Amino acid sequence: MHRRPQQHFGNGLALLALAFSAGARAAPPPAQPPAADRPQAAAFAQLGAGSGRARAAAVGVSWPWAWRRPMHGGYELSAYTDFALGRWWGRSPVAGSTQANRIGVTPTLRWGPSGAAGWFVEAGIGANYVTPLWRNDGKRFGSRFNFGEHLGVGLRWGPRGSHEVSLRVEHLSNAGLRRPNPGENFAQLRWSVALD
Repeated sequence: MHRRPQQHFGNGLALLALAFSAGARAAPPPAQPPAADRPQAAAFAQLGAGSGRARAAAVGVSWPWAWRRPMHGGYELSAYTDFALGRWWGRSPVAGSTQANRIGVTPTLRWGPSGAAGWFVEAGIGANYVTPLWRNDGKRFGSRFNFGEHLGVGLRWGPRGSHEVSLRVEHLSNAGLRRPNPGENFAQLRWSVALD
């Protein structure tokens, strides 16, 4: 007796579904790192003071990478990316009080203890869009697109290291792509809290 092609197809789908469900039940779930060791997304707020009368404020989210490298002595190298919205205030001899808005994305490397709490150091470099053109104390940026580099030191504490405070030094300039390129430096105090 010859079966119709639809019956072969139907039987094949039933066998495939049966094999898939048996395999899904037999396969263990992927191993998850302990909750304290899992990277956590965080919300942050920071205030900064720059050269002359420059002041800055920013809020944003830090998104952790899955990439982590164990180091000697219980430390690790990890990474995250900041997504930030900020505001700068300054003084210009021509315009008086000045303001600019900043949008930034900054990948950052961090060296710190593998556990949830402890001291860390970090460095990052990213892209920033500052509008309108920044003017402060007789200097002005030559472009709205700028690079931002920072170095920081901080402390994580609390359940699962859910709180952080850090002190950062940041330099922003357009790397000579456009003139003038005076750059701006900020000392920043930052607080962040885990979102999960």
